[in-house]
Amino acid sequence: MKGVNASRIAALAAGAILLGSSAIAAGVMYENVELVNPNGQPTAKIVVGSNAAVSDGIAAANIASVLANYAYKSSTLSAELSGDATCSTTGEVSGAGTCAVSDKKATIEITLPGVLANAYQFKTLIHDAIDKTLGNRITSLSEDKYDNTITLSDTSQILSPLRGSTASNTQYLYRIGETQYQGFALKSISDPQASSEFAYTEEQGFWVGSSSDPGSAVYYDSGTSYRNIVAKPNIIAYNVRFIGNDYGVPVCTGNIATSGNWTSCTATSDRTDNHRMHIWFLGEEWVISSMTEPSTEDLNNTVGAKAGGKIKLAKEAKYDIINVGGVIDGGDFKIRLADISVATGASNEHPAIIDVLDANDAVIGQIQVSPATTYTFTQSSTGKSIKVHVYRTAPGFTLSAKWAEIAVYTDEITLEDGKRYNNAASDDTNWKYIKTSLLWKNRDGSSTDGRADSLREIVLYVDDMSSYMSGSDNRMVSGDSIPFPKANTIYTLTYNGLDLESADYATTSLSVDSRSLNIGNVLNCNTKNASYETNFIKVRSDTSNAFGGTTDVLGNDRVEEFFIDPAGNFTMNGTDQSPSVATINAANWSSQVFWMPSGCDYYKMNKVFGPAEAELGNLSNINTTILTTFANTTAAVKFDSAGADSGAYGAIRWYFVSNNVSNTTMTTTPTYGSTQLSGSVVGEIVLQEDAGKRNATSHYPVLTRFPVYKDASSTSFWRFKTQDSTTAVAYYSGINDSDIVTPTAVKFASSYELPLYTDRGTKVTGVSLSGVDLQVAKKVGQPTFTFTFADEELASSGQIWEAEEGDEKTISGGIKLKLKSITETVGSCVASTASGAMPACTVNLDGVSARVMPNNVASVEVVEPYDIRQASSMVITDSEAGSAGGVVITVGGPVVNSVTASVLQDAAVDFDTNSVYVKAFGSKIVVAGRDASDTMVAAQQFIDALQKN
Repeated sequence: MKGVNASRIAALAAGAILLGSSAIAAGVMYENVELVNPNGQPTAKIVVGSNAAVSDGIAAANIASVLANYAYKSSTLSAELSGDATCSTTGEVSGAGTCAVSDKKATIEITLPGVLANAYQFKTLIHDAIDKTLGNRITSLSEDKYDNTITLSDTSQILSPLRGSTASNTQYLYRIGETQYQGFALKSISDPQASSEFAYTEEQGFWVGSSSDPGSAVYYDSGTSYRNIVAKPNIIAYNVRFIGNDYGVPVCTGNIATSGNWTSCTATSDRTDNHRMHIWFLGEEWVISSMTEPSTEDLNNTVGAKAGGKIKLAKEAKYDIINVGGVIDGGDFKIRLADISVATGASNEHPAIIDVLDANDAVIGQIQVSPATTYTFTQSSTGKSIKVHVYRTAPGFTLSAKWAEIAVYTDEITLEDGKRYNNAASDDTNWKYIKTSLLWKNRDGSSTDGRADSLREIVLYVDDMSSYMSGSDNRMVSGDSIPFPKANTIYTLTYNGLDLESADYATTSLSVDSRSLNIGNVLNCNTKNASYETNFIKVRSDTSNAFGGTTDVLGNDRVEEFFIDPAGNFTMNGTDQSPSVATINAANWSSQVFWMPSGCDYYKMNKVFGPAEAELGNLSNINTTILTTFANTTAAVKFDSAGADSGAYGAIRWYFVSNNVSNTTMTTTPTYGSTQLSGSVVGEIVLQEDAGKRNATSHYPVLTRFPVYKDASSTSFWRFKTQDSTTAVAYYSGINDSDIVTPTAVKFASSYELPLYTDRGTKVTGVSLSGVDLQVAKKVGQPTFTFTFADEELASSGQIWEAEEGDEKTISGGIKLKLKSITETVGSCVASTASGAMPACTVNLDGVSARVMPNNVASVEVVEPYDIRQASSMVITDSEAGSAGGVVITVGGPVVNSVTASVLQDAAVDFDTNSVYVKAFGSKIVVAGRDASDTMVAAQQFIDALQKN
């Protein structure tokens, strides 16, 4: 048949491409060979013979036309309204027109201030360990620690990932897994070259733990460098676990030489590490490139696990199956399959002989790489390198029958049990503190089979946190972060400090206050009964009605301030009272409390100790319902800001000596430290708070105590320090004080320089001669941590919520959203009218326009053609094909097409028997026929067999 030149064939193909440009589908495969990728880019070259018949050119053009039909990708666009519809009114109308709206729906991106969408936040309590169950201040129960027994089954429970490691803390751990962090969503993975049995679910987790001693976990550090709530994790870990079965990923996937031993592959092609199985590791996709099981055979069951072995993980940059002459572009260098070696070694392997080419295609080196191995070629003159991994080879007897499955790696790491990450050097500060633990199981373990043959878990961990974090200390203050890993950080754990904002504190003060109070009649607080002038101690909060309520010395009244007269010894005679220095120094003190509730013109008064004074209206003597934490009875005023639960009411309590003559220092309990304080300590004022859960007690009281000193001066009597130069301290009986046995037997208080933080989160900010300043926590403060991607863009991207009116969603921190009104569909237009007028109301759309936005919402589907003008020619001649790699569709028989001849050299095809021939040889596809019409039929059969994704 008459020949046609290459340019004519190319022109035919180009015309076919133009005709096919309106197609609306994407992605094409022939059997397992990709011809058009998901982005619409053709990946195949179509080769015709230089002396081919016109019919071969037409067949090639038809194939090019079909491939061009799918050279596009689809996108979804949505239209949004810009501007507002208005009602235009005519006639005598009153007011503007209004339009009805309907069909309200929206796509919302949710971003909370201070809250990262792709993050997980967790909280605990001050003086609680970072362990399995947070916020209970317990470390002794099973709920607080993960079982670290390596012989236990992990099929129905999550065990400690460190059960096979040498870490010092393998149990007191908190896990962040798939239910907490969307970055750890379960992944379905499968072996692409094995049966469906070899499919797995990958589970990831990040773990952080602390000492089981709460005083060394999250606690108030009184050291001069801190004096704040600090966190002190002593271990972090990251793990990958392969579940979906009871054993993990076996070394072999079939054809095992020894029954039950899934490491005894009869051929390297049966090994998982030769199957390009992809897994997720540290936020990125890797392939398992090597697996070496533990060497000892002592795991004679299918239940427990064994630590040991070694694996390699790699990142692929390029991958292909190429024949001799095929090329893979690896960036700085190209690699070309030169040949397949003869069998070598005891295993009769056939290494790939590979040429390394520079950018000008000049050979700069030749390497020999055995199957299942990686070779790193480094150019000595530039220092640049390329990692070449060969999965499989086929020796064949002709060039066309020889091929190799090859990948170019950008990275390959070694993870060996008990060793540093990637066998890092001892002076590598980024990696030397990260250790590896590999856990394996025995798929068919028995008394006669002890080989651990299946990889169950990959673990990276750091147990020298002091060195890892700063080289000297692993204490964290608010804002400190732990990167993991240090180099090329993927994840970050940040300590945010307490979750208390300024609005969560009640500013509270104790102060010496000399004044005269007008006292009301017991029956009528709007009628003056007497005046009372002395040196008081005033207790004040900036929170309205913070004090009182019920069951305290204020009765049912609520106030924001009250006054205490510690001595309170006087004779009531119905006139003004002015207790003197002599009175205060006299015996038989009996403290008084004064307050003015809303609606009163004068103060109420209560003599909290001693006999009732009927004429003064003694509302109550000693409170007995608020939990008393002293050996001796004290007066108390409820303080809801410090806790409103009856288990541990917030309260201001006080105790003063009752006989100053014989007791110039307070020697009764509670004491202050192991010995009494020096000076004239005549009493104390105490802040009692609810610190939350401790062991089995849901509401545990803690006490911050301020001793009161008596000054012999004639002008000032009460002080909170002995001298102005004395270091300001507060005394505290907290959760972790060793002398606390029961809540009702507190006899010890430790002194702390300021600022002091209590176990509730209250701050004592100042103690002076004349006053005490506190920021009282209105709720139990919780130390807070945030785990997130280190990449700020990934971490901060908002959550997308597609909702209709009435839909609800709960987001971080328990915040609930409900969708109400969003976009509008303009309906009827109405307007009110003036008397006798005829209104005319129409919808005015002058200010409204529609814009199409690519917001990935289901609205408008469009096609974006791939710009084939930027690509090299799809149809080429056999003389142009040369050693081109990648996918090749060779059209025409071996007589007119040299590429077809090369591919079919050893195939023994009889065109008299098979007049139409379509077959794939790796990445080479032959489309040929005995004569012109047969080639056209072959092209059509090939087109009909294409698979659209």
